[in-house]
Amino acid sequence: MINNEPEGPSGQYKRQKERGFLGSFINFDELIGAGLVKFNYYIGLIVIVYFAGKFALSGNFPAPLSFLIPLPIVGLAIFSWRIACELSLLAFLSYKRLGEVRDRLPSR
Repeated sequence: MINNEPEGPSGQYKRQKERGFLGSFINFDELIGAGLVKFNYYIGLIVIVYFAGKFALSGNFPAPLSFLIPLPIVGLAIFSWRIACELSLLAFLSYKRLGEVRDRLPSR
C-alpha cells in the first residue's frame, strides 16, 4: 500500500532512525555543518578573550587604561564574530527548513 500523505518532521526522524547514524551521514540527511559552526564560535570566543587579556597585560599603557581600552574592541569583536557565525549557520538552517517543507508537500 502506497501512502501519499506527507511525512512531516516525524517522518524525517523515522527515516533517519531506520538508516542509522552512518546512513544519514552518508546520504546527507543530517548536516554536521551547524554543529561545526557552533564549535568554531566557542573557539573564536576563547581566542578573542585570550588576545584581549594578552593586550591588557602587555604593559604598553598605564594599568587602568590597559584594561579599559580593550573593552569596546572586545565587545565589537565578539559581536562581529557572532554575526559572522550566524550568517554561516543561516545556510545550514535554511537547508533544514526546506527539507521540512519538502516533507510536508504532497508527493507527485
